[in-house]
Amino acid sequence: MIRLHVMLALLALSTVAFGQTMCNSPAVGIQPYSAVPGTKGAPVHVPQSFNEALGYIPQPYVPLPNEPAKALAFCGPTWQASYSYAVGNMIQLPNGTVLQAISCKGGQQTCQSGATEPAGLSGPLFWPSPVLLWVSTCSDPGSTATCSTVSAVGTSAPVNVGEPYIGANVGATMVIISYGPDPKYNSLLWPEWMVTASTGSKPYSFSFAGSGLGSGDCTALVGGTSECVSYQHGSLIVDNQVTWQDVGPQNETLLTPLVDVVPASWVISGQQSLQVTIYVGGGSKRATPTGTVTLASGNFNSGAVGLSSCVLSQAGTVGCATITIPAGSLVQGTDTLKATYSGDSNYTTTDGFSAVSVT
Repeated sequence: MIRLHVMLALLALSTVAFGQTMCNSPAVGIQPYSAVPGTKGAPVHVPQSFNEALGYIPQPYVPLPNEPAKALAFCGPTWQASYSYAVGNMIQLPNGTVLQAISCKGGQQTCQSGATEPAGLSGPLFWPSPVLLWVSTCSDPGSTATCSTVSAVGTSAPVNVGEPYIGANVGATMVIISYGPDPKYNSLLWPEWMVTASTGSKPYSFSFAGSGLGSGDCTALVGGTSECVSYQHGSLIVDNQVTWQDVGPQNETLLTPLVDVVPASWVISGQQSLQVTIYVGGGSKRATPTGTVTLASGNFNSGAVGLSSCVLSQAGTVGCATITIPAGSLVQGTDTLKATYSGDSNYTTTDGFSAVSVT
């Protein structure tokens, strides 16, 4: 039973090994996440047109300008109150939205979330644009500035082609990288322009609070020049010292479970059958592994056996199966028992090993 106790200890302490329930601070290593058992996050973006071939096509994680170069850790699955996050940490909200800590107040690399959940986490949140876009005309006649968005060849085009939200959505943040007619619109360094109004049909435009920014038309659009390029960040949410940003759809990596093979006895004679129990655990606060296991040793192969749910005192609910190896199936000496777990929608295929002595 020593190996079983080892497994119980590992499962009880497995928040790091099997995907963190809270962040390491500072964060270390990319961690998989899942807010809802069986889900894989939002689908990745599918290229829609020539215009998108010139811009950003998201992979599991593709940072836009002004975002950290890579995800330092998935901290979720949920937001934590009064917790120290590092710039680059990601969390997943219950609805599947993924947010990244993109900055800390004062420029530190770690900072603390608020004592209560910020209202913005439960409000409408918008993805970042999957592509660069072009701004053709910006004007600021008073306290509200408006810019129109076009494709790489100058025709009226929306933001987020092919995504659930089309156009520059209210509450999203726009970044104008380079607006030739008037550089006062450029917001690459901070702050970004918070969208206060937008159109969902031609001509596509977005508005934001601005004063004295001037007006002008960008004429050098054909051929995709960089004179008037912009893009849309996801929604920004200020959370005490942390600034969170919607970073769009993410692909989730399958978790690696722990497969433990526990024979009823470590020493048997060749005339004895052997009962072997296989435990498959996902770790604290993770979904219970489902699927099948196969046990093999020498010429013996059990075939696929379905997992049931077992409750272990220290590890909680795990997948388990008990298989009997008939007498005479194992050869004299030390026999390796190999259990292969099939995997499921949360967990990858994994092997576990043990050994028994046959006299």
